[in-house]
Amino acid sequence: MSLKRLSLWNCNDLLPVLQDQPELEELRLKWCSATLENLEKTDVPKLRHLCAELHQAACLVPGRPIEHLSLDTGFGALHFDEQLFDKLSLSAKPITEFSGILICPWEDEMTRSAIRAIARNLPSVERLTLDIGGSISGLVAPLGTEMFELSPRREPPWDVVDHKEVAPIPSYLPDSGVTIVSILPNDISRTFTFHCPSKVQSPRKTHSRSSSVSSISSLLTLSRSSSNASSGGESTASHPTSRKSKEDIRPTEFSPQSVRDAIVFARNELLGSVELRKQGANVFFFEGWSVTKFRKGSSDQYRLQVCYTGRPAKAIFPSGDVPPTFPPFLDVTEGW
Repeated sequence: MSLKRLSLWNCNDLLPVLQDQPELEELRLKWCSATLENLEKTDVPKLRHLCAELHQAACLVPGRPIEHLSLDTGFGALHFDEQLFDKLSLSAKPITEFSGILICPWEDEMTRSAIRAIARNLPSVERLTLDIGGSISGLVAPLGTEMFELSPRREPPWDVVDHKEVAPIPSYLPDSGVTIVSILPNDISRTFTFHCPSKVQSPRKTHSRSSSVSSISSLLTLSRSSSNASSGGESTASHPTSRKSKEDIRPTEFSPQSVRDAIVFARNELLGSVELRKQGANVFFFEGWSVTKFRKGSSDQYRLQVCYTGRPAKAIFPSGDVPPTFPPFLDVTEGW
């Protein structure tokens, strides 16, 4: 028989029972000394509500969509293991409701330690219930304030509003007069995220490389800028008659021109990176881009994510200098 809810008391042969319940969503265990170290990840895959001892919860929570958790092992108990408690953060879904026990919390520091452990491992808790096994004099304030200080505020998700993409295409035609001296073996990619509106900040970048693609993530903010920016072979954008700093081309709003400015900025940052300059690259042999627009919940906060990809190469031009060039097919941003 396949069950949705199951309550077991003093069951010493627990493992085979759970293995026979693939549809189980709610499980309550009392006085069950059986261990579950041999529980497979595919066992009870739909479990959402759990009441158990800590050593059992540490085996049942990871990888399963636990949303409500009641723990019968109290903070302060001799057999309470904080390393096992840390495993409760591995639920496949955020745990939003948690019940626990504080045993004889006569020291404020023990209370703080318990609250820190809950806030660290269960940051999405919306409803917290703690049974106090001892005096609570002087503990109401730590319980009432530290949880809110340590637990991050729940934020609405960023939803995709629109997406446009241009697959990598050749940057130079055979009759363009450009001499390609060398082509690097791997594509390189960098993702830029623009928040609107925001003050100018310095870019923060993290780098990671694989055998075929280099993916570099950067977090940028927007500033007021000129909208007449075009790209060149250097790390800063250039206009046919004047040069502008990187900050100057960061868009202020997500109009079609702002989106184009963001793509140009992404291209210049990628092509002008120290990594490519060290390898002598000054052009892209192939290049393409994608743009995704996000909205935060139902608010008017928007975010633009630009991913630019290219195959770096070294080229020689008849004029000696790399002429100004644009990312391909910028016109697709019209009507954004």
